[in-house]
Amino acid sequence: MANNSYKNPSMKQLDILKTENEIERSHYPILLQAQKAWENIEHFRQKRKRNRDYTYGKQWNDLIKLPDGRVVSEEQYIREQGKVPLKNNLIRQMVKAVLGQFRNNQTQPVCIARDRQEQSLGELMSTAVQYAYQHNRLQELDSRTLEEFLISGICFQKIGYGHRRGKTDVWVDEINPNRIFFNAMEDSRHWDCTLIGELHDMSIAEVISRFSFGSRARAIQLRNIYSEADNETIRHNFENLTAKAIDRLDFFMPANQDMCRVIEIWKLESREVLNCHDFRSGEYYHIPVTEAEDINKENRKRVHEARTSGQPEETAQLIETEWSIMQTWRYRFFSPLGDLLDEGETPYWHGEHPYVFKLYPLIDGEVHAFVEDVIDQQRYINRLITMIDFIMGSSAKGVLLFPEDQIPDGMTIEDIADEWTKHFIPSQTGLSHAPANSGQRHTSGSL
Repeated sequence: MANNSYKNPSMKQLDILKTENEIERSHYPILLQAQKAWENIEHFRQKRKRNRDYTYGKQWNDLIKLPDGRVVSEEQYIREQGKVPLKNNLIRQMVKAVLGQFRNNQTQPVCIARDRQEQSLGELMSTAVQYAYQHNRLQELDSRTLEEFLISGICFQKIGYGHRRGKTDVWVDEINPNRIFFNAMEDSRHWDCTLIGELHDMSIAEVISRFSFGSRARAIQLRNIYSEADNETIRHNFENLTAKAIDRLDFFMPANQDMCRVIEIWKLESREVLNCHDFRSGEYYHIPVTEAEDINKENRKRVHEARTSGQPEETAQLIETEWSIMQTWRYRFFSPLGDLLDEGETPYWHGEHPYVFKLYPLIDGEVHAFVEDVIDQQRYINRLITMIDFIMGSSAKGVLLFPEDQIPDGMTIEDIADEWTKHFIPSQTGLSHAPANSGQRHTSGSL
């Protein structure tokens, strides 16, 4: 058999290399590129926050400038007038109606083989997919992801494989759009994505467990990098059940000072490779150009074997190579200071990043959500009912205006008020007056 040591190193060999090397900062420009991508979608995060506020009832938070120069929210301005900012939330009802339809029509995933002779493999794959669907609670997760899509116009999920909750399995996670960054795209299929990543907030224990690779020396380096994080007081001052932390998210600093910010970046990169065709084994693969000498050494070995066995050199089954440029997805994990915690090529068979996402509609690169289309109608309804409340609160009630020159002789204005408040009660014989004190007495003024 041929010696295949020149092929790409295994994951175990990569881990050995990671534990032996010091944590470096040579990839800092990639971190700055990711920061720029995150800052460039700040306008989207602000629009998403506004859509979310309108969906969940905070519909008077838009800022207005008063004649005196103050900038206040619409709610504060209305309350300063002594009124209550009323609202009739129709957006939430529309979102719940769509989610209800989605939940009622959910079905189990099924894999169908195109070749009828391989239908048994399709059934086996269906069982595997349904298991992953159930243990990840995707029925609930997909509903929440759809709700996010209706509110913001984008949604992200991440599919990975690893050890969690006591078992090693496939895991699907929903990613908050405020933590995501990506490059500018125009293709509605998102095939022009070349940069994507997310912001993680981890405890110091998680960071050491994830990036020490079994090396105590490397764990000490990580502890020195995140020296400000305190595992004992973690989350003690964390505001719970509020969106304040996610709304004031920063690229480098975690929302909670006791957490460690880890920045995950996936980037599509180009590199020189040699496309190799091994005529002995029939394999077709690629290697870095730096390993070309290994191929030459293997070919010389095969020629020597053919010569010693008495066969012509032309019969030796060699490895043919061709220079080429190849694009591959590489992942990197950074600390806020630019320390490279981990890196490597994508481990997935499809050769892509692990994110599944949708930006809608992405016409000219713009995102517009379902909720965004009905905000103006919602504002009109809220203004209308608030204006009616203003009118009712300011209108005169229980006041009778009667011209003085029309008062009959022998009557006073009090007599007219008494007669005005009387009402007729039908009887069997006709109409009769009710007692004067049965109605509300209104005094009147004169014009």
